[in-house]
Formats: sequence, C-alpha cells, structure tokens
Amino acid sequence: MDASQLPTSSSFNVNRRVFLEGLSIGAIATAGIVSTDVLTMTHEVHAAENQPPSNADATATSPPRILVGAPVLQCPAADGMSVVWQVSGNATGWVEYGTTKELGQIVRPGGYGLNSLDSPVLSARLEGLPKAATIYYRVAAAPIDFQNAYKIVRGETEYSEIYEFRLPDPDAKNFRWCVINDTHEVDQTLNVALGKVDELQPELMVWNGDIFNDIRSEKQLVNQTLQPAGRAYATTRPVMFVSGNHDVRGVLARRLEECMLSRPENSHLGRCFALRCGPVALIGLDTGEDKPDSHPVYAGLAQFEPYREAQGAWLAKVLTQPEIASAPYLVVHCHIPLFGNRRKDSVEGQMEFARFCEQGQKFWLPHLEKAKAQLVISGHTHKHRFMPAENGQAMAQLIGGSPNLPLATVILGEATSERLQVTALQMDGQTLGTWTFPPRNPA
Repeated sequence: MDASQLPTSSSFNVNRRVFLEGLSIGAIATAGIVSTDVLTMTHEVHAAENQPPSNADATATSPPRILVGAPVLQCPAADGMSVVWQVSGNATGWVEYGTTKELGQIVRPGGYGLNSLDSPVLSARLEGLPKAATIYYRVAAAPIDFQNAYKIVRGETEYSEIYEFRLPDPDAKNFRWCVINDTHEVDQTLNVALGKVDELQPELMVWNGDIFNDIRSEKQLVNQTLQPAGRAYATTRPVMFVSGNHDVRGVLARRLEECMLSRPENSHLGRCFALRCGPVALIGLDTGEDKPDSHPVYAGLAQFEPYREAQGAWLAKVLTQPEIASAPYLVVHCHIPLFGNRRKDSVEGQMEFARFCEQGQKFWLPHLEKAKAQLVISGHTHKHRFMPAENGQAMAQLIGGSPNLPLATVILGEATSERLQVTALQMDGQTLGTWTFPPRNPA
C-alpha cells in the first residue's frame, strides 16, 4: 500500500465520530469504549450542536465584502470607457451599463472562452457606446473559492451603487479639465488636491506623473491608484494617467498597468494618448526615467531611449488624424518638462535627462512645432513655473507644483471656440497665474 492509500488522521476522526454517534450512550458505556469524561464531552458536543449560533459567532465567521472602494474610470474615448475596481480576494466580475438607470447591458471581461478570475483588481472595457451619451453603470463581483479543477465554489454576488459618466464629445463647444502632478503618496496633499478637483468640476482629470515614490507592494500599488488617500475620485469623470520617473521605479513597477490601464488602441505605447475633447486635443507622452539607460542604478533594466523614439513616430501619425489636426487647441502633457536649463556641471554634448527631457525635444518637438501646439503641461521639478513661448521656445510650458501641500497645485484648463484659458491654483485657493491662448487654427 502506498502512502496515498493510507487513511489520514482526519479520516480516522470522522469515522470514529460517525461510529460513536451510531451507538447509544448506554451501549458505549457498557462496551467500555470511553470513559465518563468522554461521555460528558459527548453530551456537550450534542448540546452545542443543538444551540443556535450566537451573534458573535456569526460575526466572526462572516466573510469580508468582496467589493472594495469605488470604481475608477480610465481611458476615455468618444465611444468607449474602461472601468477598474478592487476586490478583496479571488473573484470574477462584470459591468452592467446602459443609457438609463435600468442599465440593461453587460460586459464580462475575460478571454479565450473564460470569464475573468483575479485579485485584487478587475477591469472591463465598454465599447460601442452612443456618441456624447450619458452612461449609467455599476460593477459587480462574486468571490470564487477555487479548490480544485472539479470543485469551484461561487459566493454571493455584490454590486456597487449606480454611477454615471458622460463620454467626451469631440463636437462640444466647451471643455474643462484639471491636472495634478507629483503627489508622491502624500495623503494630505492628495486629499486636498482631489477635493479641489471636485470643487472645480472638470470633465476629466490628468494625473501628470509621480503618483508613487517607487512601487514596492501590491497593497501600495492598488491603494495609491484606486483609493488615493482612501477616497473615491474617478467614478463619474475619468482619470488620464501620465507616467512619471518614480512610477517606473520599484520591484512591482511592471505591474502598474494592472491598475492604470494601457489605452487599447496604442498596444506597446499604451501610456500615450491623443484625445479630442470639444475644442481641445489632449496629448499624453511618457518621458520615462530621468537618467540615461546606461546609468548603473538601473542594472541594465532600462530601455527608455528607444521607447521615446518610438513615441515620436506615433506622435507624427496621430497629429495628422482629422479629429486631432482640426482641434483649435493642442495641449501636451508629459511629466518631465520639454524645456529647461542645463545643470552647471553638465558635460558638453551630453544629453540632459533630469532638468528637462532633451530626447523628447529631439523626437517630439519637430512634430509638435509643425502642428502648432500651444502648451506643454509638466511636473517633475516640484516648483511651479510658467515659461512663455519666446527666445526660440516654440510653445509655452506650465510646470505644476510640489507634493508639499503649501506648494502643490491644481491646473485648470477651460476651452471655448474663442480662447483657451489655463489657471494654476494653490490649495488655499490662491491663483498663481492665468494664461490665455488663441486658437491655432483660426476660422
């Protein structure tokens, strides 16, 4: 007999109990099988089994809720939206949606014949949505106890409340958006900045890099992206994520796209975006790290230089797309500035990475200049600064503030057919500056 055929201790216990329960107490005592102590224990077992469970027992054994926090809208398009939500354990899920609160449609993420089964994050893409529509939606999740291939136990389904969002409309006459940057996991700054965004009521928010210091754990990754400062922030307006140099650092940096999704149309350049929103074309570019790929700190794990070059080829194409080319305003978002001053100790002929993204200048600026882009919005330096288009600088540049609350900023953009107005605000409500731009393609 091999080891797999031997009865286990648990099977002995079960069989012994079944045997004992099949006999009367008197028969057990007469047979001398157990002592009086065991008889007493047997009475206690049966008494306990006949008692209703206490509230304390019910509380102790209640499983945690499978849905955690609120959903996050991402990757908006004229006819689509992505939804990301957190779960507390292994789960499958879906999104129910429609143009009324009755919903009526459902999308189940997955592939190759299988519905999704994952933890701690689920996501789904809504596509083919009516143009400029208001969409109502809720997320759902069901816990799955996958014991083996032939024993899968499904728990109770949980649903979020019903939320609504409006798709970006390329033909809208007006558009408002906000930009935050360099929050670096500082809850106080995040809470106030996101509160300011709520107050300003934009149609979407751009998070312009350095959400993190570095990505060290799954819990940190999920909390910072889906529940920053413990709050819901993108249930009714989407967030557009622009990667910063600190967002590509850390042992789990390669898992960032589980929470901050890549745009489905851009494949390996999925952190770049080109989106028409009313009179504005919003561009997002990824400046990557702030040192050359050959720097020893990366241990040979960086290849940002060919990545930036590939973005230049992508940019040349998207800027000629009709909905982008015809927009009155073209605004670029990238974490590291495209313009700046060289360090005093810089070596002649050596490319600058830290103060500004010189490789971005090389591969991106020719296309942006040709398209007559009016403004670059950046972060990285932790110091607000506006640089007008002058002295050979082809477009204006606005740099956001610091993770330090008194120096943090929210940038508000407001566009009409007549003008683009951009305002930098401190958290105390003080206005640092307001700048106005005429259309690049005047009628």
